[in-house]
Amino acid sequence: MYNVAEAATQATLLHEQGRDEVLDVSDLTVNIQSLPEDVQDQTLAVLQERMVRGSIVHTSARLGRCEESSGVKLSDEGIPFYRKLMDKYLSVVTWLPRTTMASLRADIVAGITVAVMVIPQGMSYANIAGTDYIYGLYSAAVPPFFYAFFGNSKQLAVGPTAMVSLLVEAGLSTAVECDFEPANEFCKDTYTSYAVLTSLVMGVFQILSCLLGFGFIISFMGHPVASGFTSGAAIIIGLSQVKYIVGYDIPRTSRVHETIEGLIDNIDGLSWITLLLGFVWIGYLIGNRKLATRFKKQLGWMLPLGPLISSGVGILLIFLVTPLRDDDLDVQYIGDIPSGIFPVSVSDWKFENIPKVIPTALSATLIGFMESIAISKHLAALNGYEIEAGQELFALGMSNIAGSFFSCFPVTGSFSRSAVSYQCGAVTQLSGIITALVMLLTLLFLTPLFYYLPKFALAAIVITSVIPLVAFQQAIRLWRIKKIDFGLWVISFLGVLFIGVLEGIFIAVILSLVVVIYESARPQMVILWRIPGTAMYRNMKQETSGAFVPNVLILRIGASMYFANAAYIKETVLQYEKDLREFNPVEYVVLEMTAVVTLDSTAIQVIQDIVAHFRSRGIGVAFAMVGRRVEATMARANMKQEIGAHWFLPTVDEAVQYCLCRQYKKNKDSAKEDLQAAIPRLPSITLKDEIGFSNDVHFAHSAVFVQMSGEPAEVMGKIMTCFNLCGMTMMRAEMETVLDTMKHTFLVKSAAHEGKLFPNEKDLLMKKISDVMFSKVNMQEEVQTEAKTDEEAEDNPKMESNDV
Repeated sequence: MYNVAEAATQATLLHEQGRDEVLDVSDLTVNIQSLPEDVQDQTLAVLQERMVRGSIVHTSARLGRCEESSGVKLSDEGIPFYRKLMDKYLSVVTWLPRTTMASLRADIVAGITVAVMVIPQGMSYANIAGTDYIYGLYSAAVPPFFYAFFGNSKQLAVGPTAMVSLLVEAGLSTAVECDFEPANEFCKDTYTSYAVLTSLVMGVFQILSCLLGFGFIISFMGHPVASGFTSGAAIIIGLSQVKYIVGYDIPRTSRVHETIEGLIDNIDGLSWITLLLGFVWIGYLIGNRKLATRFKKQLGWMLPLGPLISSGVGILLIFLVTPLRDDDLDVQYIGDIPSGIFPVSVSDWKFENIPKVIPTALSATLIGFMESIAISKHLAALNGYEIEAGQELFALGMSNIAGSFFSCFPVTGSFSRSAVSYQCGAVTQLSGIITALVMLLTLLFLTPLFYYLPKFALAAIVITSVIPLVAFQQAIRLWRIKKIDFGLWVISFLGVLFIGVLEGIFIAVILSLVVVIYESARPQMVILWRIPGTAMYRNMKQETSGAFVPNVLILRIGASMYFANAAYIKETVLQYEKDLREFNPVEYVVLEMTAVVTLDSTAIQVIQDIVAHFRSRGIGVAFAMVGRRVEATMARANMKQEIGAHWFLPTVDEAVQYCLCRQYKKNKDSAKEDLQAAIPRLPSITLKDEIGFSNDVHFAHSAVFVQMSGEPAEVMGKIMTCFNLCGMTMMRAEMETVLDTMKHTFLVKSAAHEGKLFPNEKDLLMKKISDVMFSKVNMQEEVQTEAKTDEEAEDNPKMESNDV
C-alpha cells in the first residue's frame, strides 16, 4: 500500500504546516562545486558500507567468507549491543531521563483527559467486540501502560478501537463452537477466552513481523482499497449499534443487507422514546464535535468531554426519571459492572484453539497496524520527531501480549484519542501511564456509577465516532483522478458490506496484490518526441508540441525488466513498429533505459530477441542512458559484445544522431549501388529554423526554444517584440551556436498571473514567433521588390510623375 499510514494524513499535515515560500531564483547563476577529495572519499565509503550492511545477502556472504569489516565506522558503531537493543525496543530509557516538571504537568493533563474519553468509548467498543462492557475498561487500562515502555510515539493513545473490535466479533462469532447463536451471548465465557487468546496471538504476530522485517507488507494494501474497506466497515459498525437506538433486538450480523432485513422485520418493537433520546444524543455529539473543531481555540476542550458528558447526562436521566426504567418504556441500561482489578487470564488460554483465532488475529494485525502507524506518524511529523514502523510493531505486540495476561481483547492506536492527547499537549509517553492509572482507579472505585448508563448513549458515541470514517468524498476524488482506483474503492467497499468483514479484508488484500502485479507486469512504455529547437526528448503525452524523428522510434521503458513484464515490453515495442510501417517505416529503434535499474535472465533473453528480430528486418536498435548496474549485468551475459558497444549511447540525442548518421551513410552507399528503392532514405542531415516550448524545464517559468539563422541581435529583437505583444516577461535568455544557426533558449512568465504560460497564451506566442520566423523569406522578397521598383522609378521619371 502506498502507506495508508502516511497517505491518509499527509494532506492534513501540509495544511497545518502552511504553504512553502516560493523564491524566484531565475536571476541567479550558481557554480556546482565538488566536495574536498578526502570528504568525498569518506562519504563514498560510509554510504557504500551502509548499503552493504543493509543487505542480508551481502552481509551473510561476508560472514560466510569470514571477511573482516571494511574498517569504515558508521554513526551507530561504538555503542554496546545491549544499549542498542534498549534504545531500539525500550523507549522508556530515552524519554524518562528527559522528563521535566513542565512535561510532567502536560502529560498528567493529557493522560487524565484521554482516560475521561476512553471510559465510555471502551465500554462501547467492548460491546462491538462481543464481550461484556468491563472488558473494554480492562483493555483501556493495561495496554497503554506497557506501550509507554516500548513505543516511540509520544502522543499515541493505545486501547480499544471500533475497527479492531469489529474484526474480533466478525472472526470469533464463527470460530467459537456453540450450540446456539450468537456465541458471544450463549457461550460467553468461551467467547471471552477466545478474544483474550486472539490478543496473545495478535501480539506474537506483531513481534514476529517486527523481528523479521515484515512491516513492509502493509504497503501492499493500496490507499483506495484500504479506504473502501474502512468506509464499509464503519457502516457495519454503525448499523450494529442501531438496535440500541430503535429499542428492539436485531440479529447480529456483519452483512449490511441482513442487518437492514432484521431492522425491518422487527420494526413492531420500535421504542419511540429510545429513538427520540438516541437522536438527541447523536445530535449533541455531532454538534459538540463541529463546535469544538470550528472554534478550536475557544471550545477545543469540549471535544474530549463530549462522550463523558453524554454518558453522565444519560446516567442522571435514567436514575432520576424512574418511568424510563419501567416495563412500559423499558429504556435499556448497562446494569451491574464488576469492580476490582483486572483478573489474570493465563489459565483461560487454550493453545489448541490457536488455529481457530489465527484468521482473526491476522486481520486485526493488519488493520490495527494501519490505524496505529497512520496517526503516530502524523503526530510525529507535527512534533518534529520520527517513528520507526518496526519499533511500533514491537510495542503494539508487547501491549497485546501483556493485555492477554489480564483479560484484554486486541487493541491498537486510536485516531480520536491520540488526536486529543496531542491537543492537550502530551510531551512524553508518560501520558499513557497516567491514563492507565486513572483507568485502574476507575475499575477499583467508580464502576458502580455506570449502573444506569443507557445503552443508547453508548451507541450514539460509537455511531458518531465512525461517521468520519465513511469516505464518500474520497471516492468522488478517486473518480476524478483515476477510474481504476475508484473501481477498487467500490469493490472493496461493497465486499465488506455484502460479503463480510473478514472476507472484505481478503478481497481488499487480493485486489491490492492484483494491482501491484498488474502494474509491475505492465510498465509504462513512453513514446518520446523531440522538443523543436532543442536536444530534449519528452513524453509525447506530456508535451503538447513536439517533432517525431523520421524513421526513428524512440521509446522509454518505465520500469526494471524481469520475467513478469519482459514479454509485455517486447510485444509493445514490436506493435509500435508495426503500426508505423505504412506511413513512417521504422529503420531505427532507440530504447531509453533510465528507469531500468535491474535485469534478470529472462529480460536479457527478451532484449536479445528484440534486437535479433529487428536486425532480421534491417532495423537497428540503440540503447540510451543505460545505468552502470544494468550495463554490468549485460556485460556478464556477454550481451554488449554480441549487440555491439557502438549501439550503447550516453543520451537519447546522441543515440538519435548516431542512428541518423548511420542512415545517411547507408543511404549514400546504397545510392552508389543503385539500390535506393530498397531502403527508405532521409535527405541530407541539415538544421532548419524551428521553435519549441516546454513547461517542464523550470519550476516557475515556461521555456521557449528558437533555432534560427540570421543576426543574433536582429533575431533577439524580433522575439522580444513577440514577448511584449503577448504580455509576457522574459526572465532569462541563453544563446548557443549550432552549425550555421543560432539556438536561443528563453525562460518567460506571464505578466498577467506571474507564472507559467497557460495553453492559450502558449498558442498565441507560438503563432507570433512562427509568423516572424516563417515570414522572413516573404519579407526579403518584399524588400527586393521595393528596391527594384525604386530603381525603375529612377530610370523612368515620367512614370513617377504620372503616378503622382
